[in-house]
Amino acid sequence: MSRIFALICLLQFSAGQIPSPKLPLYPYGSEAGDQLLETDSNLPLYLGYNVNFYGRKYNTAYVTEDGFVGFDANVKYEHFIFKDGARDVNLDFPFLAPFYFDGEHITNEYQGNIYYRLVFTNSSQSFLTELQYYMLNATVGTGSFVPDLALVVTWENVTDKSQVENGPCTGIRSNPCKSATFQLVLVACPMHTFVIFNYLWEDVPYKPYYQAGINGGHGVGWTPVCTGCSPQDLPRKIGSDVTGRFIFRVSKDTIERGGCSDSRRDLQILPTVVGMLGGELLDISGPCMDPDVAVVCRFGSGESAVTSQGFRFNSMRLKCPVPRLTQRGSVTVAVSTDGAHSYLGQADIYVVLPAVLGKSLSLPDNWYSVTADSLTMSWDSTALSTDPGVKVDIRLIGYSETDTNVNWKVLTTFATGTDNSGTYTITPSQYQCFPSDCDVFEAAVVEVELQKEFISQANNRTVMNSGPIATGWYINSDMTRRYGDDWPQQRCMQWYNADRQSMDWLDQLLNCPCNVDQALADFGRFQTDLSCSMFSKSPTICYYHREAGQRSAAHCVRSIQPTSAGAGNQCCYDKDGILMNAADTYQGSTPDRSHDWGAAPYNTPGHVPSFSHWIKDVASFYYCCLWTKYSHCNYYMDQRATRDCNGYNPPKAAIAFGDPHITTFDGKLYNFGGKGDFYLVKSDQFSLQGKFDLGQQLQVNRTFNATVLTSVAMSDSVSSGTTVEIHLAPSGLNSGRGLDVFVNKKIKLFNQQGLFKQDFEGGVTVVNVAIDPDDNRHDNFTVILKSGVGVQVAAANRLLHVIVNMPPNFKNRTQGLMGTWNGVVEDDFTPRSGNNIDIASSPQIVYQQFAKTWKAPNVESMFKNPTEADDSFVPSYNQPQIPSGAGFSRVDLDHTCGDNAQCRFDYTVTGNRDIANATKMAAGWFSELQSFQRPVLSCGLPDVTHASKDNYNYSVGNTVTLTGCRNGGSLSGDTTYVCSADFGDPKWMPAVSAQCSAASDDAGIGPIIGIVVGVVAAIVIIVIIVVVIVKRRKNTDRKESKKGEPEVEEGQKDAMMSDLKKRESNGSDKNE
Repeated sequence: MSRIFALICLLQFSAGQIPSPKLPLYPYGSEAGDQLLETDSNLPLYLGYNVNFYGRKYNTAYVTEDGFVGFDANVKYEHFIFKDGARDVNLDFPFLAPFYFDGEHITNEYQGNIYYRLVFTNSSQSFLTELQYYMLNATVGTGSFVPDLALVVTWENVTDKSQVENGPCTGIRSNPCKSATFQLVLVACPMHTFVIFNYLWEDVPYKPYYQAGINGGHGVGWTPVCTGCSPQDLPRKIGSDVTGRFIFRVSKDTIERGGCSDSRRDLQILPTVVGMLGGELLDISGPCMDPDVAVVCRFGSGESAVTSQGFRFNSMRLKCPVPRLTQRGSVTVAVSTDGAHSYLGQADIYVVLPAVLGKSLSLPDNWYSVTADSLTMSWDSTALSTDPGVKVDIRLIGYSETDTNVNWKVLTTFATGTDNSGTYTITPSQYQCFPSDCDVFEAAVVEVELQKEFISQANNRTVMNSGPIATGWYINSDMTRRYGDDWPQQRCMQWYNADRQSMDWLDQLLNCPCNVDQALADFGRFQTDLSCSMFSKSPTICYYHREAGQRSAAHCVRSIQPTSAGAGNQCCYDKDGILMNAADTYQGSTPDRSHDWGAAPYNTPGHVPSFSHWIKDVASFYYCCLWTKYSHCNYYMDQRATRDCNGYNPPKAAIAFGDPHITTFDGKLYNFGGKGDFYLVKSDQFSLQGKFDLGQQLQVNRTFNATVLTSVAMSDSVSSGTTVEIHLAPSGLNSGRGLDVFVNKKIKLFNQQGLFKQDFEGGVTVVNVAIDPDDNRHDNFTVILKSGVGVQVAAANRLLHVIVNMPPNFKNRTQGLMGTWNGVVEDDFTPRSGNNIDIASSPQIVYQQFAKTWKAPNVESMFKNPTEADDSFVPSYNQPQIPSGAGFSRVDLDHTCGDNAQCRFDYTVTGNRDIANATKMAAGWFSELQSFQRPVLSCGLPDVTHASKDNYNYSVGNTVTLTGCRNGGSLSGDTTYVCSADFGDPKWMPAVSAQCSAASDDAGIGPIIGIVVGVVAAIVIIVIIVVVIVKRRKNTDRKESKKGEPEVEEGQKDAMMSDLKKRESNGSDKNE
C-alpha cells in the first residue's frame, strides 16, 4: 500500500493548496490515519448523528469485506441481481456498494487490506473543506454544504472467494489472486449526504452477482453506478473530472448523480419545475466540458423545439436559461456543447402555467385598463443577481396566433441597460403600438431580462415576467384615432360576428352538473377551479364571480379534458349550490373555445395553454365588458352560453376499503379476502388491478387470514397505454411519504409546488391532494384518465381506500370485483366465465366461485412487481369472535362500531381501533357520495332572453316566476312556470312563451360578468370526495349562522380524516 499512497500524496498535495484530486483514490492507509478491518463480521461505526440516506436516517454504518458499507446490522453479500427487481422488503437492506462481491475472508496472510477512517471537524478540517468545495462544484443545486463528517473506506488489492476455492491462487500474499482496489468516501452534514466511488483497478473475474451501485433498502430501489457497465469497466470510465470517479447525492428520496461523463445520456437538472414563460436558470450536469465549449440547450423536440444559449460553469456543470415556451407538462431538455451540431444527453423538466409558481414580475390593476397616466412594475432583484453592477432590459412581448402559427414579438422596449433596482415606472403615452401590431397582438407579457454579458452573474433567474396581460393601454391611442372613442364596442361586434360563424365546438362540451354536490362528486370529469373555490380562505376569491347585491358564485369547476377542438367548460354555483347560467347572471358559467389549460397538440394555434384562451375568450371579454362598462356584455354571454344540466349524466362509483370490503357500482356490499393481484375493474377501455396482502394485526394470541389492499395499478386504452401504479411507501421515511406513485413503472414525486398536479402522456393526470406544501404527506391521490374515469387512492393505517368513478359510457361494460355495472345488482357476482353467482350465496361460495376467478395472472399484470394470486389462501369469511387476550372488549367494539358490520369485522381481526374507525367513516362517506351522484331531473333554462327570475332552481317540482328584463326591455307573455315530469320528460308548464323586448342602446346592462379568464385555475386540486362532504356540511352550517360570525376550522377528527383532507388554496389573481 505504501507505494500507492506515496504516489497519491505526491500528485495531490503539491503546490500547497486545497487540491483538486487527479487520481481516483483519496489518501488512505496508516499514514492517512486509517485503521485496518480485522474481522470477517460487519464492523459497526457510529457516525455521531443521524445521516440521511435514501430518505431515511441512520447513525451507524457497517463496513464489510464484500465491497460495500451497509446501514443495517443484517446486511450481507448474497447471490442476487439487484437490477432484476426489488427484493422481499424484509430482506432488502440499505447499502453503498462500490463493488458488491463475495470477498475472501480476512486472515493474517490475506493478500489485501481494508482500511477505514471516520473524519470529523476536530480531526481533519482541511479534508472536510476539500470535500466541501468539491461537492459544491460537482453537483447541481447544492446551495450550501458545510460537512462535519466523512467516512473513507478503501478496499486495497482484495479478491473473491471463487478464485480461492477454484484455484490455482490462494489469496495470500505469497500466492495472490486477481484483485481490485477501490474506495468509498461518504461526506455529510445534517441535511445533505454525498458519496464518492473511486476505482483504481478491477481485475476480479466477472460474476453476474458482482455489481456496483446503491441500494435504498426497504423496497425503494437500486441505482447502478454506471448503466450498461460491468464493475471491470469502472476504473476506465469517466464519471467526473477524474477518470474512475463517480459522485452521487444520496440523502433525498431519489439518487442524484453528480460529476460528468463523456457517455452519460441522462442529465441531472435543477430546478425540475419551471414556468411556461421561462426565465429560470437551469443548473445541469452531464457532459464533461473543456473551457472552449459552446453550450446550447434544446427544449422539446421537432419543429416546436426552442433553444437557448447557455454557458460552462465548470468542467462538470453548465447552466442554461429557460426560454418562453408554448406548452406545459413534461418537456425534454437536451444539451449540446458544440453549438447545437449534436446533443449529448437529455432529461425531463416539468413546465407549469405562469401563476402556478407565482408571477416573478408584479403588475398593479391599472395595467389591465385602457388608460393610465403611469404604470409601475416590481420584481425581486436578487432573483436575477446580487451583483449591484448588472444591467437589465425591460420589454413588452406580444403574443398572437394565425391559422397555422403562434408568434412572439417584441412590441416595444421600455428600457435598455437600466439598473436591476426591483422597480420601474413607464408613461404609457410614450409607448403606443404600430398600426400593424394593434390589430394582431391581443395579449402580451412584460419582461425584465438580465443583459447577456451579465448572465454568468445570474442568481437563479435571467428573466422576470408578468404572465399574460391585456394591451388596452398600449393600443388605445391608435384605436381611438382609427375608430373613435367607442373602439372597444366596435372590436366587440367584430369578434361577435366572426365568432358566431362556427359554434359547433359547443356541441362537444360536457354539460354542467346540476348542483355543486354533483360537480364535486364527478371528480373524473370536473375539478375545482381555485379562482372560485368554497374551500379557499381568501377574501378576494371568486373576484370575477361576485358583485355586491347580485347573485354571486360560491364555487366553480372546470371540465378536465379538453374536447377534440381544444375547448373546455366552466360551471359555477351559487351559495345554495344551484348552477348559475350565463343567461341569468353575469357571474355565471361560461365555456371556453380554447381550454384555459391548453390541449394537445401544444405549440399550435388554439392549443397553447393560457395564451390561446386569452386570444379566443379573454380579449373579447375586455372588449365587450370591461372596456365598455358592460354595455355589450350580452353579446359575450350569447356566444359563451352555459351548457346547462339538461344533458348531464352523473358517474357511478364503487369502493374498496378497510380489511377489505367492496361495494360494487350497483351497490352490493361484500367482504373480499383474497391474497395476490386481482382485477377490481376490467373493461374494454379501462382496467384497475389491486394487490392484496396480509395487513397489520395487533392480536397477541392469534392471527387471522385477513388481507388489505396495498397497491393499485390502472390503465385505459384511450391513454395510449399509460399505466399508473400507486402503492404504500416504505414506512419510516424522513418525508413521511405515505404513497409511491409510478407512471409507466417510473417513480414520480409530487413533493413541491408545481408538481402537486402532473399531466402525463395520453391525457392522464395525477394529483396529490395535499393540505399544505409544507405538510405534504404524499398519501392521497386522484388519478384522472382521458376516458373520464377517476380513481381516488388514500392511505390510512398502512392500507388503501380506493374509490372508482365511472362515466356513463361505461355502463354495461364493466366486470371484476367491483361488479357488472348495469343497474341490476343481482348479476354483480359474475365470474370470469360469465355465469353469475347468486348474490345471496354464502361468503365462501362468493369468494371461491366469483372473487377468485378475477385473479390477475402475471402475464396480465400491470404492476412493476406482480404477485400471483395465492389459490391455497383461505380468508376469514365472517367476523370471528374476539380472541382471548385481545386488547379490547365487546364494549369497546360496540362503542367504536355500533352496528356497522365492516367496522366490527376490522376491529376484531386487526385489534386496531383506528382501522375500524376509518372503515366506518369511509362507509359513511361513500354512502353520501352515492347520494350526490343520483340523477337530477331538470327542465333546464327557461328560454327567455335577458329575463330576471325570482329563483334559479330549474329541477322538477320547482316554480319559477319571471320578474322583469335585465336589458331594460318590457316583459310579455306568461310569467310563472312549473317544472313538471308528469307526462314523461321534464318540461315547463305551460310552455314558455314570455319575451323581453329590445332595450335602447344606452340601457344599463348590469354588473361585472362571470368569466374566469386566468391561469391560476390550472393548479386546481381535485376534491377528494370525503372532504367534499365535510366541507359542504361545514359551509352549509356557516350559511345558516350569523353573518360575520368567526369561522372555526374543522379539527382532525382521526387519522383517516387527516389523511383525506383536501389542500386548501389561498389567493386569487387578477388574470383569472
